[in-house]
Amino acid sequence: MPLLPGSARFLSGYLDLLKENNLPWEDIPADFTFFIWFDGDTPAGFAGVEFYSKDCLLRSVVVKEKGKGTGTLLVSSVLEELKSRSFNSVFLFTETASRFFSGIGFIETSRQKVTGPLKKSTQFTGSCPATATFMEFRIQ
Repeated sequence: MPLLPGSARFLSGYLDLLKENNLPWEDIPADFTFFIWFDGDTPAGFAGVEFYSKDCLLRSVVVKEKGKGTGTLLVSSVLEELKSRSFNSVFLFTETASRFFSGIGFIETSRQKVTGPLKKSTQFTGSCPATATFMEFRIQ
């Protein structure tokens, strides 16, 4: 059971880990959709997803221990889950991990490419600085 959908029971641990890693957490709602990667019975990483029609925004990816491959397993598994739900693209913003996400298959793209509801997300409207790298993973 490595990847499971998140639940309210794990949200506070997820938020604490985001805070410890200086990642945005203030705009995460109580009904936030997230996934948990488990190492045995222990949560080892978290990834949030916001859904916008046929596109998604991957955000707030964080692992307890870096350098063990947990992040790659987590993100790859979330992408497989989103593929099974027939989404077209997954977008993300990053200030520090563009190389990591490139290794999984994300490519740098222009913010101007995005139209519709995704453009109204908190990530677009202020929580991510203009200097953050914007990336896309094409599913379909």
